[in-house]
Amino acid sequence: MNYTHEPSTDFLFASQSYRAPPWCECLIKQTGMRIIILVLFAAILVQLNAQEETKTPTFDFIASSSQGDLNKDGILDLVIVTQDTVSNFGPYRLEIFFTQVNGDKKLILQSDQAIDVAYPDGKDGWLYGNDFEQVTIHNGVLWIEVGFLRGHMEHKFRYQNDHFELIGYSCANVSSGHLTTIDYNLSTGQRIEKKCRIDQDLKLVSDAIIKLNPLPSLEDFTPYTNEHY
Repeated sequence: MNYTHEPSTDFLFASQSYRAPPWCECLIKQTGMRIIILVLFAAILVQLNAQEETKTPTFDFIASSSQGDLNKDGILDLVIVTQDTVSNFGPYRLEIFFTQVNGDKKLILQSDQAIDVAYPDGKDGWLYGNDFEQVTIHNGVLWIEVGFLRGHMEHKFRYQNDHFELIGYSCANVSSGHLTTIDYNLSTGQRIEKKCRIDQDLKLVSDAIIKLNPLPSLEDFTPYTNEHY
């Protein structure tokens, strides 16, 4: 013989059956329903967040490109920066292609961290005024150029020792009525910093030799993570 047990709001007191009043039964059912709704809502949020995190980046918008001979073989190479405009943070992807003798493009480097995201706090968050501007090639050196609200900075990479090394950093920025400039030649180690009021001439703040060995590599480079560059 099979026995089944049905949920009940009956309670036993002194061997006597006691049934909760109707208002209590209604409260119990409503509370249980609220709990179920909250659990389902939480599960949906977790699923949506997981989908957002695992979504494949698109990087379908070309933000900047430049051609120039980067490896000194006499052939123009190609640098492209694309952006994922679907992402809430607007990340950038840097790609460097060496052009082969037959004209084919060979991907040498790809980095999603060399250029800071467009929206660090999301598209609806705070805007810091640090905006990627362009990549350019000057005399075989790759420049990554970023604009500030009242200034700019450049990181300069040269292809040597079989990879791209940071050889230069320059920055100029106005804050609280003062202009600060930094010129750092990582090849020699000389780092010069100057400062002045915007209505005066620049004055030397420091002229130091800061040698880095090995030089920072573009493969591992992330901006705003080092006090010197």
